[in-house]
Amino acid sequence: MEEVSVSKLQREMRLGYNKAAKIVERMEREGVVGPPNGVKPRQVLIRPVGEAHPDAERVRGGAPSGASKPQSRTGTKRSEPGGFSNSDPGGASSCGVMLGS
Repeated sequence: MEEVSVSKLQREMRLGYNKAAKIVERMEREGVVGPPNGVKPRQVLIRPVGEAHPDAERVRGGAPSGASKPQSRTGTKRSEPGGFSNSDPGGASSCGVMLGS
């Protein structure tokens, strides 16, 4: 499972402590990450957009897992470090977190 911490945001996004801490607190309020656990990183509670639950196809009544590969909507675009694409209109705010405020 993915983890996030204030220091990881600082390093990967080149932010100061206050900005990174505000982002992590907002992600907690919005249910993106779990509560603090001492000095350990927080658990990310949501899955990336293209990653479905292992039983999702069975529950929807679709083909068994692995029967057909879903096509990527992103084409051949490469994303920036940290997983966000500068050309993506949804960008980082598509998960409900506004990074520019």
